[in-house]
Amino acid sequence: MTCALVIGVTTQAAPLRLCYEDVDQPPWTYGDGHGLAMDLLRKVANSLGEEFVFSGKPWKRCIEEVRAGIVDGVVGAADVPERHDFVEYPRDTNGKVDTNAMLWHDHFYLFATTESKVEWDGVRFLNLTGSIATQRGYSVVYWLKQQGVPYAAESKDADELLRLLTSNLASAVIIQGPVAVKMATNDSRFKGKVRTLAKPYRSEALYLIVNKQSYAKASDRINAIWQAITKHRQSAEYQASEAKALNKFMNSPD
Repeated sequence: MTCALVIGVTTQAAPLRLCYEDVDQPPWTYGDGHGLAMDLLRKVANSLGEEFVFSGKPWKRCIEEVRAGIVDGVVGAADVPERHDFVEYPRDTNGKVDTNAMLWHDHFYLFATTESKVEWDGVRFLNLTGSIATQRGYSVVYWLKQQGVPYAAESKDADELLRLLTSNLASAVIIQGPVAVKMATNDSRFKGKVRTLAKPYRSEALYLIVNKQSYAKASDRINAIWQAITKHRQSAEYQASEAKALNKFMNSPD
């Protein structure tokens, strides 16, 4: 399903077309266009007099559309070397990707069955006898390839991946965000059958990325947006909202 919404006020410049994932990543983004990251971008748009047109689509499609120039940017992307060929990330004065300008920080958690001996020591997998399944188009696919670790057909959401795991169709799964931890702990289908490994596979800053053509046309505009993201995300008001939303999500019964 594809949905679109407009955030901000009309400016003389053309609206920026931004893609976000249509699968919930609570509490950061939701398929209906809400969430902490969307609230943050709403504040940015209002403070700068910007106009953002958002479309919710499958993650892999978001990445392909920013590569093709169909959309200007993508909400919530990790820093992956191969993406540097077609998108720009916020940069600090030394030219490095600026983590201060991230939208949020997230963990990519590892899950195995309670009967499995699979472990991750932070560098390599131990007792891995089969493949790992993960979310389609996500940054972890790149890193698994770099390690030469076999991975299964990618899936779209946490529910499907955990079902693959408990059906013994994957030796382990990697899933972004707290939603999977909560599901593995509380959902009757997985409780007692799935364990969350002690160390996440990776921890990543997630950014608003912009395709190179759009950045070249309006670099000052894009840089101002990244600077405003930094300002609003680091404010005491936003930090309090973030802590409250995370606590509410993790402690809600469903």
